[in-house]
Amino acid sequence: MKQGLVFNVQKYSVHDGPGIRTTVFLKGCPLRCKWCHNPEGLSSEPELVAFQSRCLGCGICVQVCPKGAIWLSSLNSGDSQSVPDALGGPHAPDNPDTPDTPDTPDAPDAPNVPGVQDAPHSLDAPDTSDAPDVPHAPDTPSVPGAQDTPDVPHSPHAQGAADVPDAQGVTRATANTDAPGTTKRVAVTDRGKCNVCGKCADLCPTQAREITGKLVTPDWVIEQVLKDRVFYEQSGGGVTFSGGEPLMQPEFLLELLKRCKAEGTHTAVDTSGYVPWESIEQVAPFTDLFLYDIKMMDPARHMEYTGVSNGLILDNLAGLSKIHNAIIARIPVIPGVNDDASNIESTGELLAQLGIMQASILPYHDIGSDKYGRLGKHYALGDTAKPSDEAMSSIKEILERFRLSVKIGG
Repeated sequence: MKQGLVFNVQKYSVHDGPGIRTTVFLKGCPLRCKWCHNPEGLSSEPELVAFQSRCLGCGICVQVCPKGAIWLSSLNSGDSQSVPDALGGPHAPDNPDTPDTPDTPDAPDAPNVPGVQDAPHSLDAPDTSDAPDVPHAPDTPSVPGAQDTPDVPHSPHAQGAADVPDAQGVTRATANTDAPGTTKRVAVTDRGKCNVCGKCADLCPTQAREITGKLVTPDWVIEQVLKDRVFYEQSGGGVTFSGGEPLMQPEFLLELLKRCKAEGTHTAVDTSGYVPWESIEQVAPFTDLFLYDIKMMDPARHMEYTGVSNGLILDNLAGLSKIHNAIIARIPVIPGVNDDASNIESTGELLAQLGIMQASILPYHDIGSDKYGRLGKHYALGDTAKPSDEAMSSIKEILERFRLSVKIGG
């Protein structure tokens, strides 16, 4: 039976298509958009997520790590960024109780589609609670065989903590301290050595460490989707497959879409379009709605901000428009990147030419920026401001000149 790598199943989603929906997030994406709010979906492999406010400094993770990739270090209270390696400076001294571990560069995520590998860990508490377009669901399903994950509050801004990766891929999971002037032992991870075995996550008493990405079967996904069938029927909703890029796992996605259609469930695919045409063509008959991302029209700027050119994306959109009549263009609005009138006008002109008459414009937000530190990554657009309501209205008006039906938001 086909299997796929999933990092979240979001219940009661209202921003990923019509009605009340279940959104299934497949792991892996060929783009590297600098504003991505789901960085846990970029890699096609399972990853370690370290929550900064949960670490107790108990040392259990140090004891069980088979690679010596974790050690404890001291942190002064009231100054969570005082540690050199957390700021990208010199490597913090190793704990004397653990062997010396030289820095190892963090391997970059591969944009190609690798074979899906086994990931024997839980989806129970995926790191997506702070993304507004995929709000946290109270009844996120658990994975068979995985331990239940209790609800652990997470408020890094209120706690004054931060996870900041250094240039060597070292992440410090900072913990709360009791009073100014005291110190706290905290867990530090060298991601260049970590093999994501999950032993630290299995034994962490506060779920400060988790593995995102679970290998599942179509049966398991369909079971989760059909639990909310009554809500789909009452609201005109259904299931949306998102990511990451769901078409990076084309055979798994195709099987899921066929099974959902056989159950009479409305299906939607949220895609960047940067995949082989054959992958789109084979899922089209089983997809009721495509949510197709159009980020910007200039190829050079597209390359600069997403890591890939937009040629394949636009070619696939043109091809899809000839065989499918239910496409909504989704346009993220990133101030200073793609919000200029020239880009918006070019986008509207293209959509009108292709007969794609519906568009959603999605205002930039930085709510997902905290996820980058948890993954040992750097967020590139930290200084970018959210677009004003006036700016969004102006963009909407430009697109409507091309007779498009435009919605602000998902």
